[in-house]
Amino acid sequence: MKLSPALLISDLKTKYSLTAPSPLSERPHLGRPLFYREDSGLVNNHIYVLSSFSEYQKLRRGASSCFFICPLTVMETEMETVEEAVSSSVNLCVIDTPDSSASVFNYLQEIFDKYDLWEETLMHISLSGGSIQSLLDASYSVLGSPLRLMGMDFSIIASSPGAEDNAGGLPTYEQPEYIEYVTALKQDTLYNAVREKDGAFIYPGHITGHRTLNVNIKRFSKTTHRLVMTEMDVPFTSSAGALLEFLATFIEHALMRNAAHRSPNDKTMHSIFLSILSDRTADYLVISRQLTSLGWLTSHEYLCIVLQTTYLDQQNLTINAICNYLENLFPYSCAFPFEEDVVVYFNLTKSECDVDDISDKIIYFIRDSFLKAGYSRSMTGHLNLRRQYIQSRSALEVGNQIHPYLWIHHFNKIALPYIYQQATKKLPGSMICHEKLLVLKKSDEEQNTEYVKTLSVYLDHHLNAVQSAKTLFIHRSTFLYRLEKIKDVLESDLEDPEELLYLMLSLRLMDQDAEQNASNEQS
Repeated sequence: MKLSPALLISDLKTKYSLTAPSPLSERPHLGRPLFYREDSGLVNNHIYVLSSFSEYQKLRRGASSCFFICPLTVMETEMETVEEAVSSSVNLCVIDTPDSSASVFNYLQEIFDKYDLWEETLMHISLSGGSIQSLLDASYSVLGSPLRLMGMDFSIIASSPGAEDNAGGLPTYEQPEYIEYVTALKQDTLYNAVREKDGAFIYPGHITGHRTLNVNIKRFSKTTHRLVMTEMDVPFTSSAGALLEFLATFIEHALMRNAAHRSPNDKTMHSIFLSILSDRTADYLVISRQLTSLGWLTSHEYLCIVLQTTYLDQQNLTINAICNYLENLFPYSCAFPFEEDVVVYFNLTKSECDVDDISDKIIYFIRDSFLKAGYSRSMTGHLNLRRQYIQSRSALEVGNQIHPYLWIHHFNKIALPYIYQQATKKLPGSMICHEKLLVLKKSDEEQNTEYVKTLSVYLDHHLNAVQSAKTLFIHRSTFLYRLEKIKDVLESDLEDPEELLYLMLSLRLMDQDAEQNASNEQS
C-alpha cells in the first residue's frame, strides 16, 4: 500500500520527535523505505533513510518524488541547524532520536506492515463477500476513531467498536435523544450543504457534540450513505481524510453487491399492512391469518395514527428514521411510509396501554419534529384496520382545515364536521337541506325577518320556548308568533324526531355553505 508523506509523518510522530516541511503532500505515492546505494541509484517514489546529511545534499536534486529521513545523530554538528535544513527542503524529515538509521528503517517497515495488512484484510473481506460490519471492525484499530456507516435517512447500517453511547456522532434508535438529533440535523443549513459534497470533509460538533470526518458514498451521482469517523480523544490528523476515502471505496463495493447489513425489523409485518392499505382486493381472511401467525390476534385492540411529514423529512429521507424511532419506542407497533406520510399501527393489547398512554409518550416528539398527527378510534379485530387508517387520515385532513394551529387531531373530535363534508361531496348543502328551510331563508332576506335564526335557537334549546325567547331577547308571545309562522312555512308541527334531525343537519349545512362562500370571496 502506498503512503503519503503526510500519513507517514503522522505515524512517525507517535514515536519520535521530528521536524518536517509543511504542508506535506497528501498524495499516496511512497513505497517502502530503502537505503541508498550508489551502484543502484535512486528509485522514484520511495522513502530513503540516510546515513549522513551529506547524502541528502548529494541526492536532493532531481529526487523530488522521493522522501528522505535523517536521524539527528547523523547530522554533522557543524552543519546548518535542523530548522534551516528542513525549511530549505520539501522532502526531508529530521528525527530527533538516539536510535540508529537501521532502527528508524525498521520502524518505517512496521508502519508499512500495518497498512499493508489493513489493505489485505479489506481486500479479503471484500472478495469473500464479507459484511460492512467486518470492514469497520478491521479499520477501527488502524484509524483509531469510532466509525459508522449511515444511510441518508439517518439509519445506522453498521458501527465499529467504540461507537457506542453516541461515540459515533448520532445516538442509536433506542436512545431517547435520537430523534432530537435527527430533527436538528435536517434543519441545519451546513448539514444540507454537504449532502452531495465530494471527498472527505469535516462536520463540526455543534449538534452531536463531536466533530466528525465524513465521506459521502454515492450511487448514480446521488449520496445514499455516509461513512462517519468521530473525533474523540485524539484530534484528526491531516491524513485521516485520505484513509477514510480509501475505506469508503471498499464499503461502496460492498453496498453495490448488496452485502450491507439488513435491518432487524420485521418487514413481514410491514408488507401485511401495506397490502391492507394499498390493495383493495386483498383477502382479509388471509391477512387475518398472517397477522395471527405473528401474534397480532383478532381479539386484540388496535390504534392507527397517520403522521403528516414535512418537506424537510422528504428531502433528508428522515421518514425511515421516524419509523425506526417509533418501532423502538413501542415494541408492539408497526410504522412504515405510505403516500409521503408515516402510518403507525399499535397493538394496544400486547402493549398493555391505551390511546392516552400512546399520546403521552409521543406528544412532544410530534411537536418537536414539526409533524402533525391524525388518530383513529381504538378498535378490536382485523377487519377494521383499513377503516382505522381512513379515520386517522380523515382526522388529519379535516382537523388541519378546522384547527390548523393544532398538531394532533382525534377522529372523535372531528367526526361531525367529517359527516358534513361527506354529505356535501357531490352536492352543495343548499341542494340537500330541507327545501322549506330555503323558503324561510328567502323570507328573512326579503322581509328582514329572523325566522332561520329563531328556528336554530329553538332546536338548540331542545324545543324549549321560554329559554329560546330569553336567548333571542324577545317576549315569549313574540317568539310563539314567530314559531307559528315558521311552522306554516315548513308545513310541519316540529314534532317528528327524524324531521327535527333533518332540520338541524340542514342548518349546519347552510352554515357550512355560507363559510365556504365567504372564504371563496376572500381568496
